[in-house]
Amino acid sequence: MEKRAHLLRFIIGLMLVAAPAWTGIVANDDVDRYAYPDLVIPQESPSSLEQIKEVFEQNSQYFHDVEIINNTHYPGMKTLFFRFLQHLDPSEGEEDVCFYQRAVITNYTGPDAVTVMNTNGYDLDVSEDFHVDDIALELNANYLAVEHRYHGESLPPASSYAPEGPLTSENYWSKCRAVYASHDLCTLVNTLKKLRIFTGKWLSTGTSKNGMTTTFLAMHYPNTCDAYLPFCAPFCKSMEDPIMDVIHYKYSGFLEEEDKLTGQNSAEVWQRSCDLLTDILSNPQLLQRMMDIQRDLWERPSMPDAEACFRVVLSYMDSQWTRAIYLHVSDWARYLPARVAPDQEITDDLLRDIYTFIYISYYEIIEERNKQARALVRNFINLQDTQDADSRHRAPGEPPTKSILSADPYDVQCMIELGHYAFSLPSQIKEAVEKAGYSYDELIRRWNTFNFKPYTTLRQYYPFTPIEPEVKEFVKTTHCQILFVYGQYDPWTSAGIQDSDIPASQTNVQRILVPAGVHSNRVSSGAYYSPLDPSIGQTIIEKTRNMLGLPTGINGLASAPSPHGGQIYNLAGQRVGTGYRGLVIRNGRKVYQR
Repeated sequence: MEKRAHLLRFIIGLMLVAAPAWTGIVANDDVDRYAYPDLVIPQESPSSLEQIKEVFEQNSQYFHDVEIINNTHYPGMKTLFFRFLQHLDPSEGEEDVCFYQRAVITNYTGPDAVTVMNTNGYDLDVSEDFHVDDIALELNANYLAVEHRYHGESLPPASSYAPEGPLTSENYWSKCRAVYASHDLCTLVNTLKKLRIFTGKWLSTGTSKNGMTTTFLAMHYPNTCDAYLPFCAPFCKSMEDPIMDVIHYKYSGFLEEEDKLTGQNSAEVWQRSCDLLTDILSNPQLLQRMMDIQRDLWERPSMPDAEACFRVVLSYMDSQWTRAIYLHVSDWARYLPARVAPDQEITDDLLRDIYTFIYISYYEIIEERNKQARALVRNFINLQDTQDADSRHRAPGEPPTKSILSADPYDVQCMIELGHYAFSLPSQIKEAVEKAGYSYDELIRRWNTFNFKPYTTLRQYYPFTPIEPEVKEFVKTTHCQILFVYGQYDPWTSAGIQDSDIPASQTNVQRILVPAGVHSNRVSSGAYYSPLDPSIGQTIIEKTRNMLGLPTGINGLASAPSPHGGQIYNLAGQRVGTGYRGLVIRNGRKVYQR
């Protein structure tokens, strides 16, 4: 095995010597150039997951731990899990270090069908209950999901690459960058193409950091896929980008617009939710009990009062932050407890109601994990199973472990090039914290992860260099077919690609702003929790089909008996009315509408 690995590195080294200097950006992406060279290629495309598994096993120098299981979320669907050999830095040739990247294939439709690749920006949820992205279901496409390098189990071998430890080494985290993650995806996709696993059109998609990863793939290796569909992808200008201040964003007029949608006073409900934290800080008995819960959660009975108070405030505002991003006020208003007087007697029921509001609303509404959420609330009240509660709700800032392995790869990448959101609290919270005898400035300092070890050490090695300017320039001139989708109420939209970033002459890049859309929006109503307006969802689907060169019209029907009746779309996939003049698509046929 060692000889084979040495031979592999030697071959790749020769390829790199013969090829132009590797910059991470290529003009002509090509299967032969980026797929592995010594593959056992089947004579015909495999037509089942079982046959794909056989092909992977015949190429075991690159594919490991190949397994097929039943997907319990979709009756009758099977899922193939595998690990794929990747190179940490393809420019290092024989000296390069390898690691294995986890990936999943499911919703298998056939080799000629469209393949939708979710460019995961985090670790991969490898389980029997594996969810398929709704756009793959809409397109009846094969589905490939790939874990991001440095996340989950797709880790470089720290012992061989950085003997002195990853958090004290300049080397280990230096490859935790978008350009290398893009190379991972390019290598995998082209290897699958060369093996004839998927021979049809390719769509790359993802939401939030997954959407950023899709954009980076298009930017660095533009010919890897046929089209790109990033949802809610932010591109920050700084390590703490003030344009993404979540609390201020919610106060900047969007609540008034939400009122028009829901018919309720959202601003008043949001204000009441902030008032409740003020009440907690103003009631000594309630604050003390909540501080004691934080001590038990962190298994630190001697935690100083100041730190315990900060953790109470941060856990509360973290839940506010989550609700602001993922939910409409109308989704969680029913969980909001009544206000608490400064001298009010504190009962277990009241404490349970407060922690239900802090934690259960997000889990119940977004993730539909009612049992887990209720158990979590009981843990907070009864102070049981603290390790699980700690892992689910680690407060931003100081990690729960002091190990040098405790740096979060997402935080590291934000610190190096992605940037992050800024955070501030309403003035009334600042006043309440100071009135309770604690420092507001110290609280805000604790909110920022990058003020703590190991990040203070890492920042000496990696000065922040934003990738945002490169993305904005790429959007102006790319030949890639890209559709950016953002939500009107999503704070991430403020740092996303704007209409003004796309020149009038750039016809390859499009943008849709979903009215009243939030960070959890997806295309269809069947698989996710905050479905888009059906007409907007249909527009996104039709535009995606257009980018892939697929038939458009209602559900893409190409053999409809008549062009009459049904919805009308222009050639860009947008739904239009009967007053529209020119070529339109109706029931899958092109018709000139006078």
